Amino acid sequence: MSRIESHPMKLSDLLPAKAASQRFILAMFGALALGAAHAASTDIGTAPLFTSSNNSVKPNIMFILDDSGSMGYDYLPIGFGSTTYGRKSSQCNGVAYNPSIVYDLPVDATGTALTAASLSFITPDPITQTSSTKRNLSGTITIPASASGNITVTVTDGSRQSNWYAVDKTVTIFQNGDSSRYIVGDVVSWNKTTGVLVLDLGTGGSVQGSGTLSPAKIADGQPKSAKYYRYTGTYPRLSFTYNSSGVITTTNFYQECNSVVGSTPGSPVFTEVTVTSLSAEAQNYANWSVYYSTRMNMMKSGISRAFKGADSRYRIGYSTINEKTATAGSDFLNIADFDATQKSSFYTAFNAATPGSTTPLRGALSKAGQYFANKAQGQTADPVQYSCQRNFTILSTDGYWNTGDESTSAPLYGPYQLDNATAVGNQDGSRTLRPMFDGTSIANTTTETWTTTVTTVSTAATPKTTVSTVTNSTTTSTPIAGENSFTYDVVKTVNAPFSSSSFKLPAISASCPAAGGGPCTITVVTSTAHGLIAGDPVTIAGGGVAAYRGTYTVNSVISATSFTYKVASRPTSDGSGTYTVSLGSFSCPAGQGRGVRQFTQTRDKLSN
Repeated sequence: MSRIESHPMKLSDLLPAKAASQRFILAMFGALALGAAHAASTDIGTAPLFTSSNNSVKPNIMFILDDSGSMGYDYLPIGFGSTTYGRKSSQCNGVAYNPSIVYDLPVDATGTALTAASLSFITPDPITQTSSTKRNLSGTITIPASASGNITVTVTDGSRQSNWYAVDKTVTIFQNGDSSRYIVGDVVSWNKTTGVLVLDLGTGGSVQGSGTLSPAKIADGQPKSAKYYRYTGTYPRLSFTYNSSGVITTTNFYQECNSVVGSTPGSPVFTEVTVTSLSAEAQNYANWSVYYSTRMNMMKSGISRAFKGADSRYRIGYSTINEKTATAGSDFLNIADFDATQKSSFYTAFNAATPGSTTPLRGALSKAGQYFANKAQGQTADPVQYSCQRNFTILSTDGYWNTGDESTSAPLYGPYQLDNATAVGNQDGSRTLRPMFDGTSIANTTTETWTTTVTTVSTAATPKTTVSTVTNSTTTSTPIAGENSFTYDVVKTVNAPFSSSSFKLPAISASCPAAGGGPCTITVVTSTAHGLIAGDPVTIAGGGVAAYRGTYTVNSVISATSFTYKVASRPTSDGSGTYTVSLGSFSCPAGQGRGVRQFTQTRDKLSN
């Protein structure tokens, strides 16, 4: 029914004046088509959306707000510790105060600017400068002597939620009526069942004062410090470099940002600037502190100004990324004419959003398409009035999608088609990068062709002459997996003569009776490897028992240091003394001799 449309929108249209450098990721997607009609037509607008519509058929716009836990962070993209230069310098932190930006006041639904921020930020206050939601902690909390290691506390409030404390969120522990003593830490882990919360004080934390806090309270955020660091080095702003594992921490720029205050390499390039009520930038700093000092506050301020000019020429609705249904409520507002009533509801909804949970962007966009098709879960109103009506989705987010709050069981929530059951599939192609990449698995097949060369050297000896012939042959064959450069000896060289003092009689049996019967098999254990093979002639001399001496034929080879031969009758006892074993003389037919063949084979191991 509707056409897939795409209109350009500058990032500065959604951020405050001069604040586009805060680098929020903003994506604008044409909504899923509701039918085949006009599907082949794609018009590219040449003017901003809010100033170009004179049509009687009003465009539908669904605005989706990222309300994930990371939106509560006071840094972007990297959370340097609170004791480092990078945390309070816009050179390293895209959310930190930037003296070159004028932080315009956000506006309300009527377009009226909000009240300029109070200059009370000059004095840090854990009670007034943290979130309005204050929760209770169990017992008495002792303020550590320094900001290091972890601290564990227990939240006693009921109806605890998993999204209260996202990992890395900054929180403050304090005592009502006492603004001079507090603990600031970053969340390490949170158990909603037990209420146990673990905070890291060493990375981004701080402590103020000493003693104990009772009754202790906890709130999101941290007291404001009226200072920042100005950069005078040579690197461009936010010039981090990355590889497949993330940010590269060995670059000079990263090291400058990560330097603890007062240490190199940061100290020569950062200068502390303290803001007082008499400073020329005091009001600008205060406005930043109240309206732009977290990702969520910055987004709310930017959206309030971006939608200031929208009116009843447009139909606008609202949803958070973690609202899985299209049921009207605090996190979902049906699309309607953007008159004064709808605009007031829209501003109330996004200003009330609280960061928490994960980033299911794929599910949020799929739901928007299903909503325009009148097929979303819990939907009671169809936003599409005409077949030619234009439908848009604007998604705001601070990062990549993830699957934490997607659902693969009914009701489904994720990258699904209009039926909310069939996966969208790989629509982006195999080489698309995130955040556009839809997450489909990609199989890459690499074929390698190898050849293995085996060289065999053989020697044929003729006993009647002193002439030998050496033949070299090269064979190329299909390689097989194996070890690299492994040499095999086909026939080992006989090591003789050698000595042995172990000649063992077999047990008395019918074939080797005690009364001089035979023949009997004698087992010889040599002092070194003998190198013999079955059929070799051996001469045995010396030793204390004469019955073992003589020239015999090797009957069998048991091991590298053991073989057997046979005597005509049973000796009276095991051999004693030291015997000498040597290779006997060969008696070959005319024109034949005993040959030894050796070769070296090299096999290449194929890479997996």
